[in-house]
Amino acid sequence: MKDIIKLKPYLRSTLWGGEKLKSLYGFKSSSNIAEAWTLSSNCDGMTYIDNGEYAGMPYGEYLKTLQLNFPLLIKYIDSVDNLSIQVHPNDTQALSLNGEKVGKAEFWYILDCEPDSFIYVGFDKSISKDSFLMSIQENLLCNYLHKIPVHKGDFVYIPPGTVHSMSKGITLLEISQNSNITYRIYDYNRRDSQGNARELHLDKAVQVLDFNTFDSNLLKKDTLSNATLQLHNNGYFKVQRLLIGNKVHLMWKEPTAICIVYGNGVLNDKPFKAGETYFSAPNEDVTLDGNAIIVLVSM
Repeated sequence: MKDIIKLKPYLRSTLWGGEKLKSLYGFKSSSNIAEAWTLSSNCDGMTYIDNGEYAGMPYGEYLKTLQLNFPLLIKYIDSVDNLSIQVHPNDTQALSLNGEKVGKAEFWYILDCEPDSFIYVGFDKSISKDSFLMSIQENLLCNYLHKIPVHKGDFVYIPPGTVHSMSKGITLLEISQNSNITYRIYDYNRRDSQGNARELHLDKAVQVLDFNTFDSNLLKKDTLSNATLQLHNNGYFKVQRLLIGNKVHLMWKEPTAICIVYGNGVLNDKPFKAGETYFSAPNEDVTLDGNAIIVLVSM
């Protein structure tokens, strides 16, 4: 049976990263791991093929050999401190402000969190541009943000232009367009390892921000009551969750990422474990067996 492409992640360390991705998924690094980019053709952090005849090839080059376009970025995130409050542009804004063709719509699936963990998504109170900027100067921005307690299994879509952040104590899977454009709005006055204040991007942020209040329909919960669940479809990517308890045979007409978020088993007769991400080209036969929770991502 043909091997499905397995990807080797690109690991990023930041001042808010921790050790949990090492213990949960066996990622190895001498530094903390804030993000593990498990599927990326982005020049800021490329993943590589980890098996078969293409082993060692950059994932982006592999896509070119198949003449495939799969402009998505998949990563695990672990926060031992609050992330900066930020916003991403849409495609049009990314081109005009950064000269890049792709903006960043993103989706979060909460894998684990502390009891008091929360996310900020959108505004809780109406606010003008001038009041917004003043709230940052006065360290009052959080008073205007929509704060949502989160639990394992929660998932949320974050459209471009939506202010957002997460608290410490959260581990999640993030699926987004293939963009690393982030406009940092507020960072709790933290400083980097050299003692410098982290850069803010307020001029660009105010050009892309949606100042409307949060749409509560964007946050949902996966109760694992169904073997399959369509988590999201926004025109940029589709996300589905599978519960695997016995052997299943699958085939997709479109390229599909296979993210093992919990458990273990075999994929096309080769062992898999939590934290691994695979890439299936169109019309490839895929057989999964074991006990696992799997997230499928396609376009």
